[in-house]
Amino acid sequence: MTETANRKRPWLTPALILVVILIPLVFAVLVFVRPAWFPLGHTNHGQLVKPPVKIQLAGLARPAASAPVPAGYFGGRWTLVYIAGAQCTADCKAELYAMRQARIATGEHMRQVQRLYVAPPGTRLPGDLAANWPGLTAATASGPAGMRFVRQFTAVRPAGGIYIVDPNGLLMMTFPAHANPGGLLKDLQHLLNVNS
Repeated sequence: MTETANRKRPWLTPALILVVILIPLVFAVLVFVRPAWFPLGHTNHGQLVKPPVKIQLAGLARPAASAPVPAGYFGGRWTLVYIAGAQCTADCKAELYAMRQARIATGEHMRQVQRLYVAPPGTRLPGDLAANWPGLTAATASGPAGMRFVRQFTAVRPAGGIYIVDPNGLLMMTFPAHANPGGLLKDLQHLLNVNS
């Protein structure tokens, strides 16, 4: 009986093979063309900045170094940026601690990561900043150029979180205040591993 059915429909087997081949292909094209239809999730802990924002570096004075932050500061290194309030409160210190620990925990990639603390115009940097946070670049936003620099970050996410800038000066990710430091580390390690 099966032989009789196969003789009457010789096209059935090739048609089934074609359907089995085409279903994954059609699905893949739909996922590519209409990704919103398929919420596939993500593995990052911070928020990706889409599209990345090119950061213009200007208007940052470094009182401790008596020289401004150089124009090529972002070049070649990943930068963890913290935009501070008028004072470095307990929350600010927690964010600086998370940045320092994430940098240290990257291990062999540690030299590819730097940290930048930016205080708003007209504020003084805490006196103990250099002693408590070695290796941290501390600067104040000065004048209109400094305000424009800060606005590049706060337009994406209000101050109080951590921002990741890539070696090309592009703002790539943001982390809200009180974000899980482990998530910051995982995202930073992923970025370093993918781009090394």
